[in-house]
Amino acid sequence: MTAIDRPASVFVRSAHAVATFISRNVAASMFAIWAFPLLLMVAVAMPPWMNSDEPFHMLRAVNVAHGGILGIRSAEKDWAGGPSDPAIYDAYGAIHRPSWDKDAPATEAELTASDAVRWHREITPAWFGNTVQYAPFFYLPDAASYWIGRALGLRVNLTLRLARIVNAVIFTLLSAISIATARQTRPFIMAVLMLPMSIALGASASQDAILIPAAALTVAWLDRMIDEARTPSTPALAALAASFAMLGMARAPYGSLTLLLFVGRNTNRRAAVTAAVACVAILTWSALVATHVMVPMGHSNPSAQWRGLVADPARIFTIAANTAFQAGGYFSDFVGRLAWVDRPLPAIYRAFAGVVLALAAVASSTGARRQRLPVLFAVAAAILAIFVLQYFDWTRPGMPAVTGVVGRYFTPLAMASALALPSFAYAESARRKVAYAALATLALITPAVMLHHIALRFYVS
Repeated sequence: MTAIDRPASVFVRSAHAVATFISRNVAASMFAIWAFPLLLMVAVAMPPWMNSDEPFHMLRAVNVAHGGILGIRSAEKDWAGGPSDPAIYDAYGAIHRPSWDKDAPATEAELTASDAVRWHREITPAWFGNTVQYAPFFYLPDAASYWIGRALGLRVNLTLRLARIVNAVIFTLLSAISIATARQTRPFIMAVLMLPMSIALGASASQDAILIPAAALTVAWLDRMIDEARTPSTPALAALAASFAMLGMARAPYGSLTLLLFVGRNTNRRAAVTAAVACVAILTWSALVATHVMVPMGHSNPSAQWRGLVADPARIFTIAANTAFQAGGYFSDFVGRLAWVDRPLPAIYRAFAGVVLALAAVASSTGARRQRLPVLFAVAAAILAIFVLQYFDWTRPGMPAVTGVVGRYFTPLAMASALALPSFAYAESARRKVAYAALATLALITPAVMLHHIALRFYVS
């Protein structure tokens, strides 16, 4: 083979591999064909920094790009962050108001001022106390986009959009691989990944852009091994340990998901060792963050919260009940909260999304039997940990319910819960057909709903 023939041969083999993947994985291929253009449109249409916490995720990403594995806090322990580029604050500050006012569109003057901001020549200490605790793994695409943007001479907002596009590519690839890998859970995983919340995060500079499809791939991988009644090999267990460790280090409550390793009916001692390795990594990271990085948010007071509960333990039940009444808001956010302070998506769309999720869950109730108790315990423990952490680290003392919890926190947990669905063979083919018809309908209306919502929220006065 000549040197000229080699590139052609590589191209032919690559094209054949893609064609084979599409023919064998229709659902995954259709998802990628549908999702990627939508992700690109959302990445461009959403004004800079308007995704929830996006400035602070990008500050953390720039910190990671400059070698900031672990954040820092000041000697007075009232400030947490690390070396980053405060130009992000300048760009965000120009359009800060629309992020907090759900009825305020971004003006042309605000967008122009924000787009004009350039990167600083040197990095300096910057506050990003609400993202400083997250491990660096899922920020690597943002960090790479930052260096590429600087090398190309891009301004801050163009670099942000580059990071969004890079994340969109990775989100699409990992999601498609997850759908292709999954067996029983495929319809439900696909439904969750198609929700506006998942798409909005996939087209953002948030760590969730990578965390969510990584969680989907982990669940799909376990699902496939159970369905094939395979005992995972040592390399597979090592990869699972790394995946669970990264999820738990990215968001501490997800550490309980290591229990998913025991969902198979042929669980062995190596699975226990794998879970232990992941837990050690998560606990070590969490201890370092707690002792050297984290500080309470400005309006929270963990000591006062604890003293209040000790003085009146019955408050726990009152707070739990009041918090439970907010479940409708959590579901609304889970389906789609596209900005910091956002008006909900149309009620009829949210209701339809709930129906699609239910149909996908029914369609996923098939396949090999599995141990459901570890899944239920893992998901319940993660949910409880989310609320406990938000109560002590975010909720203002005296509040009657936990505040600061948003629906996107439950997206990986929803996919994990699919491993606990029952298994019955009745009308399996019909159930799948109905679910995929519902997913196709969701695919038809979601782009219009999302883009119309963004236009009304940010561009139409």
